Amino acid sequence: MLAIILVVIPLTNSMITAFADVPSALSRANPVIQISEYEIMSENIEPDGEFTIKITVRNNNSYATAYNVVCEAQTPDMDLHLTDGQVNQVYFQSIAPDETVSFSQTFYIEKTFPYKSAALTYRFNYSDENGNAYSNSTSLSPRITIPCKLRSMCCR
Repeated sequence: MLAIILVVIPLTNSMITAFADVPSALSRANPVIQISEYEIMSENIEPDGEFTIKITVRNNNSYATAYNVVCEAQTPDMDLHLTDGQVNQVYFQSIAPDETVSFSQTFYIEKTFPYKSAALTYRFNYSDENGNAYSNSTSLSPRITIPCKLRSMCCR
């Protein structure tokens, strides 16, 4: 749908009419890359175990393409890390307006993990068609199941 805005500016005894090309103006807006949804692919997330997370990323601008998109997983917890062979960065050459892309990463939780949720941050670095750089991030906190350990204490 093409929207045309009509602007009439009175100048003394004559008038000037101007037309604005809205889609063209909006195409110069900044691309906005964000997580649109995520899914934990494992039933339970427990210490001394692995879980896979599927991330869906969306360019929320309907007119501007994002280029050289780097999605980087970060965590402050030393007891939570990517499994062997996994890398913390995923690269997309471009993400078109309103387009979504997905990727998966598998994390390992050490047996000594002390928290009830994992702190994961996904940082997005990207540029527009003119090479202007942008950055933002989204934080996620998947719930961790801590198994209960019961000890029987009996007297003899």
